Amino acid sequence: MVILEVSATNFGPSHRGGGERHFSEFVRELAKREEVVASYALAPGETDPFGGSAIVPAHFASLPPFVARTNPLPGGAGLRAIRAILRERGSEIQVVHIHNFRTALAASWLLLAHLGRGRGRYRIIVTDHAARFVPFPRYLAQLVDAYAPVSRYSEQQLCALAPRPSRIIPTAVTPFFLTPGPSPGFDDRPIDLLCVGRFVPWKRPDRAVRLAELASERRGRPVRLVLAGAPDRPDYLAYLRDRVARSPLRASIQLAVSPPDEELRALYRSSKFDVLLSASVDAFGHRLSVPELAPISPLEAAASGTPLIASSHPILREQVRPGATGLVVDEREDDAAAEAICRALDDPEAWQRMSTGARTEVERNRTYPAIADRFVEFLGDLRMGRA
Repeated sequence: MVILEVSATNFGPSHRGGGERHFSEFVRELAKREEVVASYALAPGETDPFGGSAIVPAHFASLPPFVARTNPLPGGAGLRAIRAILRERGSEIQVVHIHNFRTALAASWLLLAHLGRGRGRYRIIVTDHAARFVPFPRYLAQLVDAYAPVSRYSEQQLCALAPRPSRIIPTAVTPFFLTPGPSPGFDDRPIDLLCVGRFVPWKRPDRAVRLAELASERRGRPVRLVLAGAPDRPDYLAYLRDRVARSPLRASIQLAVSPPDEELRALYRSSKFDVLLSASVDAFGHRLSVPELAPISPLEAAASGTPLIASSHPILREQVRPGATGLVVDEREDDAAAEAICRALDDPEAWQRMSTGARTEVERNRTYPAIADRFVEFLGDLRMGRA
């Protein structure tokens, strides 16, 4: 079958953002099984790092830099490009699969695909909603034939808008991070906590600093913390640097800005725990209904045998089997979260159990071949009326 894979943006396979990185890896693996047409947006002057076969120009000029990258707008050339792709390949395409359905460009793809002349020949499948920017989400959801969400939480959101056949197709770990051989043991990992992700307010690396401070007070010795990520928000990066500089723990905190994959893999293998504290209320008090969609860093960490300490937001609770692959700490209660971290750092036997469980889970269920197989099976079930 011919599958048109659509992403709002593409920052290349080395981008630290989960959704865009996942798109690149997923399309490569899916193309080993089916004929795939890949489409995404490029800004004027931007080079194509992936080799997509259907590039859509995006309009960025009137938007602030951060919003422009996360919510590209299709100008006239972009809309004409989308129409041309659907017109030229519409008679062959059987599935239009839209990733990251949260931007004006993704909404344009959905509308034009729904109105296209080939509409009766292909199904439209959407992976995730997370409408931070998209207006009229209920109307748009009604244009979709099926969902392939990355989590139960996302599936519930989508089906609340418009019930459709769905199957959870989670994100997977990049093969680079699945290092063969045994992972380092507890005593061979000098970093206590590692917080990986884009430096944005809702991922709350600033809270990781606070919890490390509280845990250090309780243990009577400093907790070593590394914050690693890409600076998508310069204002927040400045805020984070200032927060670290003012911390009494500053000598034990390292800020790794845009580390390459080789350095990041070494950090995972040197850390006792990965920490992901994304929350509904960000560092500046702004509320987000969906702070995460498809976090990749917990899978990369698990591939190195590094268990996850996650906040209690529903989408993150799905990333952890408490006591087996990591821990869940309260999204709001710093004291209780710090106490749980102290207990985890002082229990090597429990850590070893979680480390083994985390790596085993990823190796069995969260590789790209396994995820692509699951998606192709879902498409087959849809075609046969079994989904």
